[in-house]
Amino acid sequence: MRHYSISRSKKFIGWDVVLTLLAALVAFVFLNLASFGVFTSTMTVAGAVAALGLGHYLLWGRAFWRGAISERQPVQTQASGRSEISETMPPDEFVLGLNNRERTELLRLLEHSLSQANGNRERNGEYAAIDRELFDKIRMFGA
Repeated sequence: MRHYSISRSKKFIGWDVVLTLLAALVAFVFLNLASFGVFTSTMTVAGAVAALGLGHYLLWGRAFWRGAISERQPVQTQASGRSEISETMPPDEFVLGLNNRERTELLRLLEHSLSQANGNRERNGEYAAIDRELFDKIRMFGA
């Protein structure tokens, strides 16, 4: 029967942190000497700006966040109501991306179908105005 003994000395597991801090200290000293002390001033100003930003967030950021949440809730309820409506009703507008050849062919097909529809039955003034408006919109884009 073998007995395994656990070592009484504990291994320090933070060597990577110690080495990183040592390398950062060496880099800081080198940069500070190379810049004649300007690096220390720069780091001091950067730390002050970071502290000011953190203080500003802690004082005002949370209050603005709460206000934004209270303003967002009515918009979200309105949007959810709109999504229920949009599920039952088709959209009012849609975007159709066409190149010039496709636009020209669409206009030709519409004019052809309109002439056939007018041959079958007489269209009233409202439909004729809508047809003219549609043709003008399509022609406006270069067809």
